[in-house]
Amino acid sequence: MHPRQFSLLTLFWSVLGLSAIGMLNWLVDPFAQYQTGLLPPIIQDSRKEKLALLEASAESPDGLILGSSRVMKIEPHYLTAKTGLRFFNAGVNHGRPADYLAWIRWYQQRWQRYPKLVVLGVDTAALHRLVPVDGRVTAEPALANEVPELVTWKDRWERATELWGFKQTRASLQSIVNRWRRKERVSPAEYFASDGRIVYREREAEIQQGTYDFAAALRYNEGEFQQLYRDFDDLSLIEVVTLIKIVENLSQHGTQVYLFNTPFHPDLQHSLEPLPYFVQRQREAKRLLELLADRYGASIADFSDIESFEGDESDFVDGIHPLESNTRRMMDQLLANPGAKGYALQ
Repeated sequence: MHPRQFSLLTLFWSVLGLSAIGMLNWLVDPFAQYQTGLLPPIIQDSRKEKLALLEASAESPDGLILGSSRVMKIEPHYLTAKTGLRFFNAGVNHGRPADYLAWIRWYQQRWQRYPKLVVLGVDTAALHRLVPVDGRVTAEPALANEVPELVTWKDRWERATELWGFKQTRASLQSIVNRWRRKERVSPAEYFASDGRIVYREREAEIQQGTYDFAAALRYNEGEFQQLYRDFDDLSLIEVVTLIKIVENLSQHGTQVYLFNTPFHPDLQHSLEPLPYFVQRQREAKRLLELLADRYGASIADFSDIESFEGDESDFVDGIHPLESNTRRMMDQLLANPGAKGYALQ
């Protein structure tokens, strides 16, 4: 075969192969980034699901619970009993300030007013300088359109290039295999109640039966956070400024704002403390919340150490996700001093 013919043939098959891989990943959409909906995503699409729950709601909530998956167990009905206001838990996977701002703007557009009260759990990891906006933010138009200034061309480009990524291709194939083997669950392992609170159906059942492998879940978190803090050399200026703008805007519109640093299980916290950046970034995140309290009158609390709210280390599903008994203790402490310009407990 002539070298030119060989080169053209190689180019043809390469383009065809890449096109096939891109089309496969776009159609299957295992990470809920493209909203094609051919197969259920293999990860939780909390933004889309919670938007659907709110859209279906007969009345608007008075208050919002914002944050990452680490706030998903905060019970709206418990806050209602404490405040008399109706709440919705809008915590989302890998939630960052872009998410908080998108939810607040969406709420304001949807009901032409601001929430009366916002409870916002801040993860220090959500302020990481090198972690991009989660692809599920850019994939959900109802939220992405609310924060165009924070969804950059780079974020959208990375979501497009991931169509040809090995990780996504492997996930697509696994999704297809699961479908072919009819392994879809009759009942999901996890789901959201109508008020947005997460229910860990399988894990909570295993905890009650005494069969839950907490050690394995903790090891996963240790690997995840060891990698996360390895290059966490500074807080993201964009994320910090966005968080400041959120609290400033809410305070200007009369919204009561309650902020807290999200907790770690003691075992995970102890494993991370020797890392060079961990203690420093935690300290900076705490100072940021103190600034927001001093400047805008937000109520704040540092719950990163469970001793601050008399938490129970057995009431976690892993190193970062507390169960209801702990979130109730946190809310009791947080709501005890409305308008306090300082940490409820040091």
